[in-house]
Amino acid sequence: MLPVSENLLNELENAGIRYLHWKGNCHYIDGFNGKGDIDLLVHQDDREQMRALLSVLRFINPNTQSYMQNDNIEDWLGFDKKYGVMVHLHLYYEIVFGSHFLNEYTFLPYEQCFAAAVNAEESACRLQNPCIEYALLLCRVAVGSVKDKKKIEGNRQYLIHRIEEEPFLQIMQQCGLTEEEAQELFETTQDEKCQTDDVFYILKKLYKKNTAFAKLKILRRKAVYAVLKRRSADSVGFFTKKRLKNGGCMIAFVGQDGAGKTRVTSDIAGWMRKKLEVRRFYLGSGENYYSIQRDLLKVLPKAKAFKPLRGILALSDQLHIAKRCVKQLKRAQIYAVGGGIALFDRYPQTQFPGISDGPKIRENLLPKADNKLIKAITLRYAKREEKALKKAVRIQPDLVIKLMLTTEESLRRKPREKAENVQKKHEIVKQLAFPKSRVVVVDVMKDYGKEIVEIKNIIWKKLH
Repeated sequence: MLPVSENLLNELENAGIRYLHWKGNCHYIDGFNGKGDIDLLVHQDDREQMRALLSVLRFINPNTQSYMQNDNIEDWLGFDKKYGVMVHLHLYYEIVFGSHFLNEYTFLPYEQCFAAAVNAEESACRLQNPCIEYALLLCRVAVGSVKDKKKIEGNRQYLIHRIEEEPFLQIMQQCGLTEEEAQELFETTQDEKCQTDDVFYILKKLYKKNTAFAKLKILRRKAVYAVLKRRSADSVGFFTKKRLKNGGCMIAFVGQDGAGKTRVTSDIAGWMRKKLEVRRFYLGSGENYYSIQRDLLKVLPKAKAFKPLRGILALSDQLHIAKRCVKQLKRAQIYAVGGGIALFDRYPQTQFPGISDGPKIRENLLPKADNKLIKAITLRYAKREEKALKKAVRIQPDLVIKLMLTTEESLRRKPREKAENVQKKHEIVKQLAFPKSRVVVVDVMKDYGKEIVEIKNIIWKKLH
């Protein structure tokens, strides 16, 4: 079990908070290891105490998606510093189940769950009593809350091997069933498969509907999800995942050639995207960049007659990159204000022209102009590019992570690069200033596993 999970369970015990892991106990340990969700039922009277404890333990309480919200369910995210793993805590104050979008049913035995809870054999976790969990599983199957036959049978086999007749009858009677009803429910453990038709009238005594017009509400929430999913692909103002409550953040990774910016950004995005609203914004001019000017340059002949036209297209393309950069950063800013996390694997700068995402026209293209007219046109484009990049750098990221390695290692990883260029970029990355950002330097000469855990720790500290 992850240290963050062990610490959570110990603190729950010390605080005297009434809780239990209420479903899926055949694999409950997976959630505490960051491989699934942790479904904890916490007593309603301990709600505020639980929230205060989670805040002290540096858990984050993100905004749940509008089409998934429920007054009796909260999402909390924790982070294990040692292994760089996120844990997702589903906090329930009532046992609710049903549609994935609504959870329109409430399990009626409540105090009985806490009274009958058992201690896990391999951890300090309190678990739902197998007798109650079995009855609850039948209720969930009866209303179609869980449909995966393999999952149902796996849970059922785990539970029936932990149920004895006398305790089952006693607990079910405490939950409001008659002795005959409890006996009939127990006999379902002898069935080859999970059957609920014959005992449906009994199960209905264990749960109730908690909302009116449930079908209409489910349809509405499904429609909202479908619209948001479609719109979020093109717009930064629509979200389909959990968002940070006090606004998101913009995180930029900068570094010289071979520092692994793209790999790190991709891995961080994959790690966070499982639970939070995260998006990568591309600001470069590589394979993820498109412009019609570049397409025309590929097909235009390189003959002398086409040289002026090729020059104009090259200038236009460079200006397009700068303007696109401004547009992307504005979109990222809107996305972050809305609670999303924007990631960049490079960032524009105006401190060093001609290199490392700085303005390039004046430094690289102006010297190649061979007559006054071309020079005047190039200079005009240079000024427009610089103006656009000045607008871009006014939008500063919240966190800048500089990925640093030696010049020798950079050349080893990128052998085609010129040593002089690599050394220059190395010094530029060291000197790059982001006055409105928190800047952290990470040594990427270490093992990649240790590097990514260090980066995750830096990001989590910023998010909390």
